[in-house]
Amino acid sequence: MGLDVVMIGELELPEARKEPEFRILINYLVRNFPEHTNTDFGQSSPDLAAGHRIGGYSDLHVLRGLAVACEATPGNVSQLSEADFDKLIAEYYENARGDSTFPHLIEHPDDEGYYAPIPFDRPISIGGTITGQSEPISVTVGSSPGLLAELDRLNTVLQVPGDLGELGEAKFDAAVESHRWPTAAYVWGILRYYVRESSGKFLFVQFC
Repeated sequence: MGLDVVMIGELELPEARKEPEFRILINYLVRNFPEHTNTDFGQSSPDLAAGHRIGGYSDLHVLRGLAVACEATPGNVSQLSEADFDKLIAEYYENARGDSTFPHLIEHPDDEGYYAPIPFDRPISIGGTITGQSEPISVTVGSSPGLLAELDRLNTVLQVPGDLGELGEAKFDAAVESHRWPTAAYVWGILRYYVRESSGKFLFVQFC
């Protein structure tokens, strides 16, 4: 199964507000981060609003495994393969550690949830109900500025020359193709493009 990211800005709001999870999210942020939520939604570019395919969930886990490697064996990361990263993240989740210094990358769900353009320390799980619906709703939100900082830390090891938005499609594809860890580089470049734009223009990112 594939994993996509899409951007939610002013033009996408009417459709997004039809989703109970997004309404629960916005209500929570307005109550708990009023100093950050009195800003108007920004305008998303057409390509970000249309979304990008990250790959499979396993592709995201390769990048997450690189983050685990940077914490566990920082001196030996260059000797590891993407298969090693996959094993490291599987062990991390199996042990339910939850202590990563890359929480917005590693401790956010890999198949749903949002990133908000608001700074906070770790992903937040939100529960609530919507009028007319009997079932409780839960949603997880991470911080776009927080994830951006984590991705920039990872790039001291990855050494990708820029994200998709900075390089353009042709140069980005070439950088990924020649990289020793192409899956990690590709996922990094897509995610960083989205959270960089999210942080700078007050936009929301959605996993779907």
